[in-house]
Amino acid sequence: ELKGEFKDKNAVLVAAGPSLDKNVELLKRLPENTLIVAVGTVFRKLMNLGIVPDYVVFLDAQTRNIRQIEELGNSEVPIIIASTATKQIGIDYREKKYLVCQYGYDRAELYASEHGYQLYETGGSVSTIMLDICIRLGCQEIAFIGLDLAFTGGRSHSNDTLDNHAVSSDEENCEVLSWNGDILKTSKLFLIYKEWMERRAMQEDAQGKLIDATEGGAHIEHWRKETLKNVLEQWEKKDCSV
Repeated sequence: ELKGEFKDKNAVLVAAGPSLDKNVELLKRLPENTLIVAVGTVFRKLMNLGIVPDYVVFLDAQTRNIRQIEELGNSEVPIIIASTATKQIGIDYREKKYLVCQYGYDRAELYASEHGYQLYETGGSVSTIMLDICIRLGCQEIAFIGLDLAFTGGRSHSNDTLDNHAVSSDEENCEVLSWNGDILKTSKLFLIYKEWMERRAMQEDAQGKLIDATEGGAHIEHWRKETLKNVLEQWEKKDCSV
C-alpha cells in the first residue's frame, strides 16, 4: 500500500543515538521529494521540536513502549507496526496504521502468505527493519541520522528520549572504530546491528543508496559518509535540475 509513497523518494531515517542532537534541527527544512521516517523512541522529541515525521516505525514487544505514543494519538502521523510490536500501540493509536510482517517469525510469514503481503528483514532492531522497509519500498537514497551504534559521549540515546541514560562501565563491553576514526565503547547488540547493516548495504537493491549522516558513533562499512547538511544540499540541487 505504501510503495507509491516511498518509491523514488529520498528518505532521512531518524534513530535515537546521542549524535542526533548535532543535526536534528536541519530536518525543519527539507528538499522536495524527501521523507522523514523515525523510530518510535524519537517520535515525541521530533514533535516537540516542530518536526513532523512522515512515518514512525515500531518493533519492540515491551509494553513500556506504549509511552512513546502517549498524547500523540491526534498527531495525524501514520505509523508502521511490525508484527512483534506490543499490540497496545496498534490498539491505542488513532491515526493510520500499517502492519509489517517479517522474515524469521513463523506466524508473520504464514499471515503474509495468506494475505499476499511482502515480508521484511528485521535485522534485530527497529532501525534495521526501518532501513529494510525503505529499501524494499524503492527509496532512491537513504540517509541515517542518530545511528550511533555506540555509546557516544558515554550515553545510550539522544536527549529528551525515553531511554536516554549514562552508560555504566559493565555495559561498555566492546570497542568499535568511530565515524571519525577514534575508538568508542559499544555493546555486542550494537555490533550485531552494525554488521547486519553492512551486509544489507552490499545487496543489489541497496548498493550506492545508503548514507551515514549521523556525524558520530560507529563507522559503518560500505556506507557513504556525509554530513546531513551536505546530503540535503545535494538532494536539493538534484530536485532543481529535474
